[in-house]
Amino acid sequence: MSVTQVFSILFQAAKLGWSKRRVLGCWWHSVWRGRETVRVSCAQLIRIRQGNMFLLVPSSRIEYQMQPPGGVLRALRDGLVFLESINSHQGDDYAVSKKDEGDLRIHIPAKNLVKFLRWYASGKGRETSPEREFREELLDSQILNPTLFGSPALQRYATKITGPQFSRHFGCWEVLIHEFYSLDVSEGEADALRGMQGSENCAGAVGTDAKFAWFTPQEIGSGGRLPNSESQRWRVGEHAGWMLEGEA
Repeated sequence: MSVTQVFSILFQAAKLGWSKRRVLGCWWHSVWRGRETVRVSCAQLIRIRQGNMFLLVPSSRIEYQMQPPGGVLRALRDGLVFLESINSHQGDDYAVSKKDEGDLRIHIPAKNLVKFLRWYASGKGRETSPEREFREELLDSQILNPTLFGSPALQRYATKITGPQFSRHFGCWEVLIHEFYSLDVSEGEADALRGMQGSENCAGAVGTDAKFAWFTPQEIGSGGRLPNSESQRWRVGEHAGWMLEGEA
């Protein structure tokens, strides 16, 4: 990769609010470990805040883990052509079904990592909004009223890139890209959210069959630990803590 191409992705990173240090780390990894593969996972997550509480939902992959609503982005038709051109494959991270086709949870040759980042930063050939995940996780499940919340005002406010780092869980090098969106609510939507904040729906009270729960920043930051509690039913994913970065 030429110096011009490296500066190009750094310029795009600056416009998107990405960490230049992380991008340079990806470039160095592509040079140093170019013959190996690297796992890349790209997700869009939604911050729903009401007062001093945040709405979390159960993970569909990890039992008894709460996390922000949202999930893995999908490549569109043109994007699938690009991914094929850089020899991507889904690996054996999880069992893959038809509904997972196109998910940007992939393995690629490390030498193509910066090429992937340039494509991703362009926004072409992939989802650029978490509206599908909002509908599937929150509206179809009836957690939120589909009539009231049917046209969500979602604003991207941060992007978190981690890695390249070695994942003991997957036994490989990985890069994670998380884009965070906030749900801007109307007065009526805010009233509906407040109506969901009964004590039975707070972190310390919900059972293992909960469809959602409200957590404080302190509970999220501690991974779900509840002070003076005899047990912890739910843990909170680390990426929920990233959602709070920049909170006042």
